[in-house]
This record gives sequence, structure tokens and C-alpha cells, in this order.
Amino acid sequence: MKIRTATKDDLPFIASLLDVVFLEFGVPGKALDRENVAQIPNYYTERGGSFWVIEDQDEIVGSIGVIMVSFRGAKAGFIQRLAVKPEHRQKQIGSSLYEKVESFADKSGWEFLLLGVDNQSYVGALSFYKKRGYEKIALSEVPQALLDDNDEFYFYKKLTENF
Repeated sequence: MKIRTATKDDLPFIASLLDVVFLEFGVPGKALDRENVAQIPNYYTERGGSFWVIEDQDEIVGSIGVIMVSFRGAKAGFIQRLAVKPEHRQKQIGSSLYEKVESFADKSGWEFLLLGVDNQSYVGALSFYKKRGYEKIALSEVPQALLDDNDEFYFYKKLTENF
């Protein structure tokens, strides 16, 4: 398995991956948002973050992105588009992608990581993120620009001890 920064050449494969995963969880609005997918990786780098893919034998089997935001008066990362092809789950791919984001956040000096979860993937996502130290936050605490019609629950994790 190899994690690398996404390139424009990856866009058709990323779109296909997101179609499969988001449709599986009943979130077609995200899956069919081709305009947003076409902006990868610029969307993420222009917002102080990055977007990665993970390959298994030259096939893109997962993705994750993060942008920089402000949360509780500090720099934070907002995780987006964590997706793993169904046939590649239970192989630590999601964990590897998540660790890449956490390492990037640490190097960037961010104090928090945040993410949103839709109702359909809530149970599985809750277990995944709770193991990593995330806590649920109220919608009123989520920066307005991050609120998404598809996401019903938001979580955060404190990365540094000096805040």
C-alpha cells in the first residue's frame, strides 16, 4: 500500500471511488458533485490542507482530504472525503489514511481535527473515530462554513496539550 498526494490524473479514479462509497451510504449529493471533485487537489491546498489517495497494486482504493479551519480560536483541520472501497475494508486502509492526516496536522501546528458524519454511516464512523479520541460537538460549535446538509453529527479531537 502506498499513500501519496493526489494529482489531477487521479480525478477520474477519485470520482469513481467517491461514487461507490457515497452511494453505498445513501449520500448521492456528495457522490455526484463532479464540480467539487474536479477541484481536487487545488481545493485542499488552497485552504492550507492536502488530499491523499492510497494505492494497492496501482489501484486507488481510498482517499482522504483535510483543510485548515478555525475552531475555538485555534488552527484546526477539517477532514473530508475519507473513503475506502468496500472490498478493501478491514485492511487498515482507513486507519493509514487517518494517520497521514494526523501527521500532517501535527506538522502544521494545528490544535484540533474536526469532521462531519452523515446519519447512514454514523455507527461505523462513530466506532472508528471514538477509538481515535474524538468527541461529539454541538452543531452550534461547528464553524458555519463547514455545515453540510448531509452531515448530521460533528466530532472533534484535541491534538495538543497546550491549549
